[in-house]
Amino acid sequence: VGNDSRIFISARLPDNPYLDQEAYVNSLNELDPITRRQLLEGDWTARQAGNLFQREWFPVVEDVPVFINRSVRYWDLAATPKRAGSDPDYTAGIRIDHATDGLFYVVDVQRMRGTPADVERRIAQTAAIDGSKTAIVIEQEPGASGVNTIYNYVTRVIPEYTVRGQRSTGSKLERAGPVSSQAEVGNVRLLRGPWIGDFLDELEAFPYGGHDDQVDALSGAFMRLRSGHTREPAVHQLVGARRIDP
Repeated sequence: VGNDSRIFISARLPDNPYLDQEAYVNSLNELDPITRRQLLEGDWTARQAGNLFQREWFPVVEDVPVFINRSVRYWDLAATPKRAGSDPDYTAGIRIDHATDGLFYVVDVQRMRGTPADVERRIAQTAAIDGSKTAIVIEQEPGASGVNTIYNYVTRVIPEYTVRGQRSTGSKLERAGPVSSQAEVGNVRLLRGPWIGDFLDELEAFPYGGHDDQVDALSGAFMRLRSGHTREPAVHQLVGARRIDP
């Protein structure tokens, strides 16, 4: 950003003797292009479309067919509360139902920031609402910490539900490819809800947006539905208290 942009900013910001205009512009250069455009030009409608998802690919429906083949809720976990000046990841939990008409229905999206205890409460509450017929899959981080997280949910947080850990393989773009292909040909529908706007905004911006937690959860849920019972990490090998079999 050169001198012309600094002049442009000065014209749009109130005169403030305490504001270092040049330092402000330099700080904007560190941001992604869309946020920079929003702050620099005041264009709050700006968004950069990715090449994997388009919002018009996702029809919104009022109902889901009565007959459901399988139902999966996939959680992409984060546990950092929102603080002033920070923009941490979200915990995102997406439920997809595969119906007898062959279509995939995104039924609900849970998205939050909070402490580990807040996240556990939301997951337990959501499991109770979804019911026992919805399988719960949680992204498992590598190493012992990921194993212990899954063990905690299986034995303490939601022991009455079917819970599996699933390790992510490949890049985020690779994982999002299959559900993108299905959406493009009209096989993914959204059940009307207040979450749809934020959900579509994130998908359309991927991979250039500031967050991709909902994309990761969508990809994980879709992968689980398509692959059936894949081999989960052997939790019993590291925890040794309760075996979790695929």
